[in-house]
Amino acid sequence: MLKLKCKNLSRLILLGLVLGLAVNANAKRECRSILGAHLTPVMEKSSLLWAIEGTMGPGRIGDKMITGGMLLGALNYTFFSSHQLYLEGGYKHWSVTDISGSDDSNQPAVLEYEDSRHVGLRQVFYHYQEKDIIARLGLQEMKMGNSILLDERVLGLSYNQSWQAFSVQAQAGTVTDHFARMGKFCANRHLYNLLALDYTGGVGEVMGETNLLGLTISWNPGYVPGDDAGNEFSEFSDSDSSGPVSHISVSNLSVLFYEEFGTIIEDNRVYVGLLMNGKLHNALDWAISGINQTIDSESTLAYTIELGKDFIYDSGALTSISVGYLGQSEWNGDAKFQPTFSNLFFGEVMRLDAVNLPLAFAEVRHRFPGKLKPYVQLKGVKQLEDQQTMEMNFEAGVSLFGHVEPAVILSRIEALGLEEVIHMVRLELKVAF
Repeated sequence: MLKLKCKNLSRLILLGLVLGLAVNANAKRECRSILGAHLTPVMEKSSLLWAIEGTMGPGRIGDKMITGGMLLGALNYTFFSSHQLYLEGGYKHWSVTDISGSDDSNQPAVLEYEDSRHVGLRQVFYHYQEKDIIARLGLQEMKMGNSILLDERVLGLSYNQSWQAFSVQAQAGTVTDHFARMGKFCANRHLYNLLALDYTGGVGEVMGETNLLGLTISWNPGYVPGDDAGNEFSEFSDSDSSGPVSHISVSNLSVLFYEEFGTIIEDNRVYVGLLMNGKLHNALDWAISGINQTIDSESTLAYTIELGKDFIYDSGALTSISVGYLGQSEWNGDAKFQPTFSNLFFGEVMRLDAVNLPLAFAEVRHRFPGKLKPYVQLKGVKQLEDQQTMEMNFEAGVSLFGHVEPAVILSRIEALGLEEVIHMVRLELKVAF
């Protein structure tokens, strides 16, 4: 499977030496679900926890009224302290109504789509955890640290283990469009599809058609024996080195190997990557990565550069600023960087992904002090080639009574494939118990 060409590997090593820094400090994409934070015992002192979350999202995009909603439920059972069973699933509904009027009347025309209602599973797994080991078997959300290669629901096995300054993360599994993040049981991809894109064109319909293998080996140069801050391997730690303050510090260095294969994948997709992140002048978060893709004649190299900084105020307020660039080498003409399960989700509406590189983005988020936890954020992403899509998103929200989180989302989208600039406004209301 791993048919790597020496020249491709040398390009990757050269990139790491030339940059000398590393990528992915603030690359964590948001998931607005609040279900996990509300798991509570079904009875006092019970090991069985449960939670329910409902989401309602009416809005308007261009000449269409949109509405989408989900009702999710979760059960979590822990036994013998180290063992856990988790189940999460629910019901999803969406609809789109054209308010521009039909040809024969002024009455709104309801756009008929298939599969507008779904009952499905999001996660079902067995979880084992000891001090330095985490293993999970079943339908689960998988990531490869902070890399851009993988962020997907996968039916399979994941294993993580740490040894002092080092950690290893391994994954294997299969993905189908029934449970993929942009598959049938997805909250809003049907609502936003302005360019009639097929988000799941490369995802299999049955198990075994699209599969993955992943391995990440990480090193924390600032590890101090007895300090467990560097042992978080569910996502690689951004903790600072406790050594002498220098202009540039490295808190994580990772090497990754990743492959996609299956009965409908004609040529195995092989990726080898290098990721690093740390701090600049002990204040500015930085991250870089280089990932080499080998698919027969489709070899290319993608890289990311990100910077971020948090401003913490005495009042308890917090402002986070981040900027980044995701690019691709020109070494192999028109070759596309095309991991199937990257799900970068740049943009609330357009959901730009790895195949849309190069991308530039920026984000400012401010959280106000107070029990209501009010926040505002402004995000922007620009595709520099192809459709030259540009999207701006504004979001504001609060937390009420500890169980209700309303938010308003405003978006502005332009692209070469759109006849005009599109505006979107949407109210999102989440309630969880």
